Amino acid sequence: MEDAGAGDAPQAGDASEGGTCVSAGDVSDQITFHTDFETDQWGDNGVNPPAGNFWEVDHGLPRTTDHPDSLLKAGRNGSGRAVWLGAYNNDTARNELGRDNALSFGEHWMGVSIYVQNRLDRDRIMIQNRLLANGTSRTVNAISLRQAADPGQLYFSLPTDVDSVDTLPTNGAGSNTESVAFDYNEGEWIDVVLHYQGAFGANYQGPDTSELAANLGFDPRSDGFIEIWVNGNKLVDHVGTTAFRYAREGEEVTGIITPKIGPYWSSANSPKGDLYFDNYRLWVGPGGTYADVDPSCD
Repeated sequence: MEDAGAGDAPQAGDASEGGTCVSAGDVSDQITFHTDFETDQWGDNGVNPPAGNFWEVDHGLPRTTDHPDSLLKAGRNGSGRAVWLGAYNNDTARNELGRDNALSFGEHWMGVSIYVQNRLDRDRIMIQNRLLANGTSRTVNAISLRQAADPGQLYFSLPTDVDSVDTLPTNGAGSNTESVAFDYNEGEWIDVVLHYQGAFGANYQGPDTSELAANLGFDPRSDGFIEIWVNGNKLVDHVGTTAFRYAREGEEVTGIITPKIGPYWSSANSPKGDLYFDNYRLWVGPGGTYADVDPSCD
């Protein structure tokens, strides 16, 4: 597992321009999804939610910081609410919220604040952007945030190896991915910003991509990029392969991405972990900045 250095905090004038919150009146139409959880922004379990800034419940039982059992009583900036997703639902696999088909391989930004009250087991997932495969619920090596073996570290699992683009995953969505770790403390907010475009890499030599290129509006046989900041410090700055092509049974990636938040412990493990999320934003398309999705901003 790679333990990346902190990197440089985004500065005014950079493409990211962190440190300045966008006022409510200046929020762009390209912010396609924004949940601050001041209201219950999710539907019922198994029921499609209303249009707009609503999550879908996936085997979950979402609570908020005003629930009497919640140890955390406020949102990211000490007021309002955050959503609480944890092992209290006693599900065999997860307590997650998702938003089907909210993203694609096209350029986008994601920002979210996470608070780990009780950590997950090793390698268990708290955020995943699921790259959907054709004709199946399986995914193609999701970009995910996970608990590391070191209890004081989390890590991102990233599909960055061009030689693995056509390799069928054998060990779930983390197969053949690169791990980039960082230190964290339980009981503190963590601000995560992701800037992404999906592609197989300019050096990709696999089968024809013309059908996928027509659907995406660009040829995935090109370089994509992944930039990730944690608490304002750039952790990942990668250009090249940023997506793999096939799910476990050979189903091909569609270029559609479903983002999810919440703990996934899998049916092989006992329910464990308590996480809070706040200020989740998605910007779709070019022209975005760090400030547009900065989760430290209410």
